[in-house]
Amino acid sequence: IAAMTEALSQVGARVEALPDGMRIEGVQRLQAGTVQSCGDHRIAMSMAIAAQCARGAMTIEDVSCTETSFPGFWQMLESVRVKK
Repeated sequence: IAAMTEALSQVGARVEALPDGMRIEGVQRLQAGTVQSCGDHRIAMSMAIAAQCARGAMTIEDVSCTETSFPGFWQMLESVRVKK
């Protein structure tokens, strides 16, 4: 929860960590930025999806962890991505 909250905050989301989750207030668009996956495949993939509607480029550090649960994730994402 803390790592996901930090990643979202770094790209402009208004987010509050709670003991059992988080509260996210909507924003018009996420901003460009660099986020850490912390080696967590869920964070890496979530932020990759969020990057599709961000204003500007988003860099996600340490994305090899996605192979843990979704081999081929990046190829699939590229195949369905709407070109900006």
